[in-house]
Amino acid sequence: MTVGKWLRYRQARNQSSLAVLDGRLNYWSVNFVIAAMKTGSPSTRAALRAGFTLIEIMIVVMIIGLLAMIAMPAITGSMNTARYNAIINNLKVIDNQKALWSADHKTGDGKEPTEADLAPYFNNGKFPALVMGEHYNINPVGTPPTATIPTRLKMPKMTIESGGTIELPDK
Repeated sequence: MTVGKWLRYRQARNQSSLAVLDGRLNYWSVNFVIAAMKTGSPSTRAALRAGFTLIEIMIVVMIIGLLAMIAMPAITGSMNTARYNAIINNLKVIDNQKALWSADHKTGDGKEPTEADLAPYFNNGKFPALVMGEHYNINPVGTPPTATIPTRLKMPKMTIESGGTIELPDK
């Protein structure tokens, strides 16, 4: 590459690859870019053609959107399964605290404690946090607690409709 070609190449590189100078197409730089693309070295041609076209970018965005569409049901199902498991965990905690309350107060099956009765047995005196706005039914001692959910909970293996109850699974 001669010194003149090198200087013209550097000038074109300092401008954009579209040969725009001050927002206007420059006749000399357009001709130089065309000439460099035809007669320049392979590295010069590659440098002048570097970048992505609008079509290529749109195809990449479309593929990412398609993958997101495919993944959303799986993500939603796993989030609902996590909510279900958190509610089951809260039911187990309530059942354990109810058993402790029953032992401390020497009551047998059939006596139903209130939230206020069980509060001292929870951390900081607080009932377990709600996962999705459910209502916990404490039930009498000897009967496991249940939870009534306000919205539909669709999981991969089962669906619980709005207003349905969640019970502790058998041990």
